[in-house]
Amino acid sequence: MIELRSSAIRAFEELSESRRTAAGITISPETSLQCSAVLACVRVISESVAALPLNLYRRIESGGKTIAAGVPLHTILSDTPNGWMTGFEFRELMQSWLLLWGNAYAEIRPGQYGSVTELWPMHPSRMKVERLKNGRLRYLYTEPNSTTPTPYAQDQIFHIRWLTQDGVTGYVPTNLSKDAIALARATELHSGAYFGNGARPGIILESDQPLKPETAQRLRQTWEEMHRGPDRSSRTAVLPHGIHAKEISVNNDAAQLIETRRYQVEEIARSFRVPAYMIGDLTKSSYSSVEQQGLDFVTFSLVPWLRRWEACIRRDLILDDETYFAEFDVRGLMRGDNAGRAAYYK
Repeated sequence: MIELRSSAIRAFEELSESRRTAAGITISPETSLQCSAVLACVRVISESVAALPLNLYRRIESGGKTIAAGVPLHTILSDTPNGWMTGFEFRELMQSWLLLWGNAYAEIRPGQYGSVTELWPMHPSRMKVERLKNGRLRYLYTEPNSTTPTPYAQDQIFHIRWLTQDGVTGYVPTNLSKDAIALARATELHSGAYFGNGARPGIILESDQPLKPETAQRLRQTWEEMHRGPDRSSRTAVLPHGIHAKEISVNNDAAQLIETRRYQVEEIARSFRVPAYMIGDLTKSSYSSVEQQGLDFVTFSLVPWLRRWEACIRRDLILDDETYFAEFDVRGLMRGDNAGRAAYYK
């Protein structure tokens, strides 16, 4: 008996052992974006942070604040961080690095009297951070076309870090959640292979007589050339005498593929702290709950990231922090639900 199994069946069998699946799929900050749920979460948070106005404010003696429109740092943070990026693009890139790498770096290009003139992004994969004996940090960055790292002092780098164990370098979020991402990616690959094979399960070719290995291989190759792929499905098969084709019945619902994919979407959304409906899963959402989840997203997902940004800007970019401070404007997202807005306007 010759057993001819599609790659879809083989991928499904690998799913039975979650650790084996996770070990068999390489998960890195870049490859994790191939998982649609990870890409959706990164886009939701990065684009939301980038879309919010980021202003430099000047404190007023009376206790209020006003936008420091005439200060160059305000323009850098809000509109033009460097000569080729907009403020939106810069914040989106830095936030995506935070979500994928746990760290985001930018070189501080100084001007006269130590003021900031530009911020140049530096890829986290090429950065190494060391803590010196005096408590200061030293950054070693390797340029793309170089093998020798360039040292930078702490005052030369704008660094935003995520959750950290040593207070110096943030954890890599995609490494902490690699098993969940790997399982989600495995189910995507299985689904793609299954439907790429014409939504057909595996085929077993049985022979009444023993076959030589080269004859079996030639028979397998001929069958796959004739019937594998969505454009070749439902073709009429003509088999040699004594050869019988049997189809392995596989039901995606019985294999719980759909449930597994949906659960992995929830799992990844949970790790990024993003409501599932924001990445396309509306199975457990209603109109009223979506409004509340939107507010929860701002309060519990976006605000912690915004506070990291604001604190790092104060530490790395503002010389006179008693007079100036940076702040995101989230008032447009915190207006509440329809009933709350109606009561406020009334």
